[in-house]
Amino acid sequence: MRDGCLIGLDIGSSSVRAVALAVDTGQVLAVTQEPTPVSRSLTTVELAPAALRHAVESALAGLMASLPSRCQPLGVAATSVGEAGAPVDEAGTVLRDVIWWQDGRSAAQVTRLAGTLGAERIERIVGHPVDPTWGIGRVMWLRENQPELYARTAAWLPVADLATLWLTGQAVTSASLASRTMAWDQHGECWSRDVLEAAGVDAARMPPVVTSGTMVGKVTPAARAGLPAGLPVSVAGHDRQCGALAARQGTAAPVDSAGTAEALLISVGTADDMRRLGTGIGWYADVEPGRHTYAARIGLAGGLLDWAKQVFFGSEDVNYPQILAEIPTPYDFTGVVCTPTFGRYSSPYWAAGAVPGAISGLTTSHVRADILQALLEAPAFALRATLDLIDSWFDEPLETVRVEGGIVQNQPWLQARADITGRPLLSIEQQHMTAVGAALLAGVGSGTFSSARDAGSALRLSLREWSPDPHRSERYADAFDRYARPLASFCAGSPDDMFQRRLPALSQAREARSA
Repeated sequence: MRDGCLIGLDIGSSSVRAVALAVDTGQVLAVTQEPTPVSRSLTTVELAPAALRHAVESALAGLMASLPSRCQPLGVAATSVGEAGAPVDEAGTVLRDVIWWQDGRSAAQVTRLAGTLGAERIERIVGHPVDPTWGIGRVMWLRENQPELYARTAAWLPVADLATLWLTGQAVTSASLASRTMAWDQHGECWSRDVLEAAGVDAARMPPVVTSGTMVGKVTPAARAGLPAGLPVSVAGHDRQCGALAARQGTAAPVDSAGTAEALLISVGTADDMRRLGTGIGWYADVEPGRHTYAARIGLAGGLLDWAKQVFFGSEDVNYPQILAEIPTPYDFTGVVCTPTFGRYSSPYWAAGAVPGAISGLTTSHVRADILQALLEAPAFALRATLDLIDSWFDEPLETVRVEGGIVQNQPWLQARADITGRPLLSIEQQHMTAVGAALLAGVGSGTFSSARDAGSALRLSLREWSPDPHRSERYADAFDRYARPLASFCAGSPDDMFQRRLPALSQAREARSA
């Protein structure tokens, strides 16, 4: 008798990863990955559809080749970042390169949309603060700059749904990913007529929307991914939500998802009471039907270390262990603080537009290691501020937070987070949780599991608890009140016109360095 497994596909910023999850044990059987073929210039961040499809098919074919002979795939589902997407026509042809989530070309369109409809009104409808990277801005840009392609567009598809299209021929998305377009009405659970009209976008250009965990088709013989023809294909949803679904294991535990960037996700069944307005905390459709997610943008985690590679080490070839080895452990406050993001807002000190970063408290006694430590502490301070705010929204405090992502490989960093937040943390030792979450939803769509909660409960995870050290936690609490919180508030509230005036100079400097 063959054992059943479920396949999850995660299209991320650095890699396209496929995992096979055993149904009976809840363990990952195999993992394969291919580099995400992102192409960057000074003004654009894109992916060629053919290169992306090749990466998707290669990852899936490699996974199938590595599976034990006894393993029988029961279903597959894909997840991805939410803001990236591309137009497809009626025949399922991708009409242009994928506009990646980091691409800023649609800032003018989103600014104009906010001016027409009102930023607060938009946020009340779609559950998110206005941001230039949301999908609706990309569709507006397409209509204005490539009208011939816009006229042929049958659906604007997020990246995960391109994979579904290539496997099944079906152009469809989930409410979770529709929420990342800034055009999905969270209350009416439909495309927002008000937003689309203000954007000048025809509703016919937006795809049909189904619940995460819905089977939308089967692998066709034309799919070149090594998967058996007829295998059920389901939609999963937004990558962070898929990771959180797996991480919380059928509970409602808050999940801190920390990789290159960091977000706090809390699955709730309550209605939106708008307390989130002005905080940068979103409220949008969860991958678990009937629930929504409070999603707080904490800032950058590994992304700050990527910045440090160039600024403090002068090379991207420096690896993380080399950087982290400079910092004495356990971390203890040195007097240096910084913001958790340089250029984008973070919760709960939200501001529209660009937010300049800052490093404060430096003296001539400080060394490079102190600045590096401050970069690691910054998102933990933002996490504390966000948890403190959300605590006030519930009858009971959020006592224990689960942590998943690349950060769990750095034990001193986890201990510092417990010390800074003053709360116990549970780190999830397994990796690839985003792809695992997609696999769980493939199980729902294929009928292997009765519900998303049932699927999460079946997962087996190894958890490690991190408790705050009382003495360090006390010092960090004082640093939070005296230094970290005022600095974040100042940067969020400061005018960004100086920053905007600096952008041409920054671009010229980058061009000179690359010449």
